[in-house]
Amino acid sequence: MTLWVLSVALAAAHPDPSHTLAEIDAHLRAEPESTEWWVAKARVLMSVGQQDEARAVLQELCGKKPDDPDAEVAMAALEQREGRMELAEKRCRAVVAKHRHHAEAWRTLAECLERSGDGNGAREAAEKALRFSEDTRPEDFVKVASLCEEGGRFDEAVDWLEEGIHRHGCVMGLHFKASEIERQRGMPVRAVAHMDAVEARYGPTVVTCELKARIYSEAKMWLEAARMWDAALALLDALPVEERRSKLYEISRSRFVNARDDARSRLSGAEGK
Repeated sequence: MTLWVLSVALAAAHPDPSHTLAEIDAHLRAEPESTEWWVAKARVLMSVGQQDEARAVLQELCGKKPDDPDAEVAMAALEQREGRMELAEKRCRAVVAKHRHHAEAWRTLAECLERSGDGNGAREAAEKALRFSEDTRPEDFVKVASLCEEGGRFDEAVDWLEEGIHRHGCVMGLHFKASEIERQRGMPVRAVAHMDAVEARYGPTVVTCELKARIYSEAKMWLEAARMWDAALALLDALPVEERRSKLYEISRSRFVNARDDARSRLSGAEGK
């Protein structure tokens, strides 16, 4: 079990950090030399803002096991949280120089480089983290795609998202990001297809219908746009009475009606030519 999977499993089992720490301490009493559990403890402490306590755990661990890559990467993650980017980057690079396939080291290095403004370096490190990781996360694919997108590498961004969908199935975040990028590069049919996939799995929503309507409008596909604005309005009007009394509902409905009427008007104009 990787350290990330371990921490997620513990967090899911014990949403209260004190319960998570109690379970980790129980494991440490049984396995006091386990790097895995010490690093898990440090990461939980970091997640709740107890940086001093996390540092104490990691300093002791790194002192006992100076060549342990997991301990070094956890320390780099702490340094990154504290804004000490140069130290964190140096530590991560030292780890990957000796352990080229250490996915968490590449992931942490990518975060450091992105925060330091090195978009290309961050993308390359994030890609390596995915290639070397046994336990990927959907958000890892979204992150790599976003870094590719920032560098104008749209084809690569879509390829990474498609791989994420292949590995993790119909995850909203992956399809939404893929749809956004396909829209940006002028592929409305592909952009809508990702929204269709989300709707097939979770059912149509106001959000998916609105996004499809916007995609069609940008592509000047006015008939499809008008239909999608109507669909969004129908779902909006089906909301519970309490939500339909809100100001947000009024604003959204007015906006949808105006957009629908605009699409109908443009469609009539196009048909009259």
